[in-house]
Amino acid sequence: MISFIVTGLLGVYLLPLLILSAPVMILGLYLGGRAHIGVSNRQMLILIGSLLLLAAVHCYSKPGVEGSCQCRKQVRVAWT
Repeated sequence: MISFIVTGLLGVYLLPLLILSAPVMILGLYLGGRAHIGVSNRQMLILIGSLLLLAAVHCYSKPGVEGSCQCRKQVRVAWT
């Protein structure tokens, strides 16, 4: 990352934003690591399963809206 900043590939305009957002990114990594360590395997499986179920319900719960989800198109292609 330092080499990108030195060579200017990130641009001068993005450098202040990168510097200002660094503490927030570090805090997010710390809190995410603590949350991940505190969750058991069973709780993680329940969380992932419920997220997949919610995504499927969201994808198929919009009647009359054609092409609103990518999964509908993939299912149609698989069945034809």
